[in-house]
Amino acid sequence: MIQIACLTAGDITRASSRLRSFYLFEKSYLYNVSVERVCEFRNLFRYKHIHIQKVFSYKLLFLIILLRILGKNIIFDLDDHSPGFKNFLATYSTLFFCSVLTFDTQPRKRYWSKFLFWKKMHVIPDTADYKSSQFPKLLEIKDLERKILWFGHSSNFESVSNLLKKILSVDPQIEIMIISDNDWSRRWSSQCPEFIFQPWSLDFENFLVSYNGFVILSHNGLFYDKMKSDNKMVMALISGVLPIVSNTDSYLSLATKIKGEKLIFNNYKDILKILDSMTIDEAKSIFHHSHIFIQQNYSKEKVLESFAKIIFK
Repeated sequence: MIQIACLTAGDITRASSRLRSFYLFEKSYLYNVSVERVCEFRNLFRYKHIHIQKVFSYKLLFLIILLRILGKNIIFDLDDHSPGFKNFLATYSTLFFCSVLTFDTQPRKRYWSKFLFWKKMHVIPDTADYKSSQFPKLLEIKDLERKILWFGHSSNFESVSNLLKKILSVDPQIEIMIISDNDWSRRWSSQCPEFIFQPWSLDFENFLVSYNGFVILSHNGLFYDKMKSDNKMVMALISGVLPIVSNTDSYLSLATKIKGEKLIFNNYKDILKILDSMTIDEAKSIFHHSHIFIQQNYSKEKVLESFAKIIFK
């Protein structure tokens, strides 16, 4: 049996760690792989294969160099990075010494291939975000109510808040719910009374399945934002909620593949048009095509298969 040690940026409540480590290796037994969650750096020396999910520190960088000298196979996974020269230098230094690099999107891989040896780079998509061991069944279509949900990290709310306020200025009857970090949601609920704020919880998946409105998802189109993945769009679709998404790379690509081009918006007026014009038959068609495509490309088994072909060939 192959043993692989895993270091993650957070626990299972952190989306990137959940999708790119915990869910990724959930069925590692299918490939005769044993996964060990390692908390202390000193324990890494026991393992031949080490998977690091977006952890950065000078201590870890030194350890990676030492582990590589000892012949260890270091797989570093990167699904996000911050702007600024210092952040770039820290990321570059870490990636440079690793054996294999995995990225969440092709644009992110293309960016880093300008600076690092491209043959050790691979794209491993985020797994679809679902708790159960089996891929979710295609859900029956719910009523398409004029309600909007936005969910995500609090640091991204500012980029979408003006868009949501413009929608309310045209139609104040639209219910808009915001789900984000617990403390942040409680703090902002008094500052933006026009929105309904709810703290995120591990039960969010069940909440989304029962929600009968639309989800708004927006990448702001800036340089680093264009590299982001479509994981929130995937989660909405498998939960039976139509996502209205910005006209940016990953969202546009997925929308095209599932015949959901109508879900793309460029401004708040487009969102209002989608709310008014989307029919049940159109929604059923989008869900049908998305369910097939997502299962074939984003299920835990398929993503792990892609990873195994690269690492354990």
